[in-house]
Amino acid sequence: MVAAMPLINVSHTNKKPVTSNDLRNIAIGLAAAIAMIILAGQIADSASASGSALEDTVDARFGSPTVISTPTTSATEDVLYDSDSTWVDTDGAITFTCTGCASWMTFTNNADGGAGTASTYTIAGTPDDSEVGATAITVNAAQGGTNVQDSYTITVSQVNDEPTLSATGATGTFTEGASNMALFSSANAVDSDSQVEQLYEEIVITITNVEDTSEYIVIDGSDCIISAAATCVASTTTNSGAAVVTLDGTTATLTWTKAAGISETLMEALINALAYKNTDDSPSVSNNRVVTIITLKDDGGTAGAGDDSVTVSLAATVTVANTNDAPVIADSDDAGAVTEAVTDTTDTATDTMTVTDGDGDSVTWTCTNCASSGGTSTLTGTYGSWSMVESSGAW
Repeated sequence: MVAAMPLINVSHTNKKPVTSNDLRNIAIGLAAAIAMIILAGQIADSASASGSALEDTVDARFGSPTVISTPTTSATEDVLYDSDSTWVDTDGAITFTCTGCASWMTFTNNADGGAGTASTYTIAGTPDDSEVGATAITVNAAQGGTNVQDSYTITVSQVNDEPTLSATGATGTFTEGASNMALFSSANAVDSDSQVEQLYEEIVITITNVEDTSEYIVIDGSDCIISAAATCVASTTTNSGAAVVTLDGTTATLTWTKAAGISETLMEALINALAYKNTDDSPSVSNNRVVTIITLKDDGGTAGAGDDSVTVSLAATVTVANTNDAPVIADSDDAGAVTEAVTDTTDTATDTMTVTDGDGDSVTWTCTNCASSGGTSTLTGTYGSWSMVESSGAW
C-alpha cells in the first residue's frame, strides 16, 4: 500500500523563455568540452608512446650481441685450424661477417641461436708456409639493427720444411798422378721456410767401386780417405766439421756434420769444392767411381711433423786411368869379384839385380854396349866376358 504523497506546486514567478541564441551557446560549450576530452586522450597516448620508445631503447641497450667465447688465436702451418666463437643476444639470432679473414680461412656464419640462446660462427682452414705470421681480423655481429665488432689476431706458427738442393755432377777422367777431379758445380741449397733461414748441419755422399787403398774425397778443404771405415777427418779445414766413412763392400758412405751448422753460401761452396783423389801407383781402372750426394739436412728439427732433410740423387762419374810408371832398380850394390884363373880355367862371379814396378808390369833388362841374343845380353872384353838374363836381371 502506497501512502499518498502531497502534491506540491511550485510557482515560478520569474519565468524566462529559452531562445535560439541560448541553444547555440550550449552547443558551442559542448563542442569545446568534447575537444578538450579528445586532446587529453591524445596527450595520454603520446606519453604512453614515449614510454614505450624509452623501454625499447633500454631493451636494445641491454640486448646487444654479447661475446661468450672467442676463437683460438694460434694456428700451426700445415695443421687444420678449426675454431668456434659463441655469442648471445636477448632479442634474437645474430648474423656474423668477417673483415680481413685470410685466404686460408673459411668463415662460416652458422645461422643458429635465437632470443637468449647461443649464436655461433666458425673459422676453419689449413695454413701453409706462405701464411706463417699474424693476421688481424674483425668480426661483425648484427642483430635487429644493432652491430657490434670484435677484433682478433690469429698467428700461424711455422713448421720446418725440408730444404732443397740442386747441383751439376761432372763426368770425367781422373788420371793417376794428375790433379784432383772436381765433382760438382752450380750447387744451390735453398731453405724452403718463408720466415726463418735455416743453417745446414749434414751432407751425406756415397762412392761406389772403391777398390784401391789410397782413394780420397776432398771435402771441406781436407782429404778424407774412403777405403777405410773411420772418422777420416775430425775437424775439416774450412768449416771445422767432422767427416766419417762407413763401408758396405766396395761402397763407401761419407757423412760430413757440423752441429752448429753452416749457411747456404758455405754449404754451396763445400759442394762445389768436392773432388776425387787417388794416390795409388796402380789404381783400379775396371770400374767407374760414382759419387752421389744423397742427403742434405738443416738444423730446423722435426717438431710438429717438421721435416729437416731432403733426399736427392746428384751424381758425378769418375773414370780412373793409370799411367805407365818407370821401374825402379831396388839395389845399388850389384858387384862381383873374380880371381885370375890358371891356364885353361875360369873364375865366375854372379848376382841378380832387383827392380820394382808400380804398375806391376814385367820388366826386361838391357845393358849398354851389350850384344843381345836369345834373351841374353853379353859383353866381351879382353880378359873375360859378362852376361845377363834379360828377363830376370841375373848375371
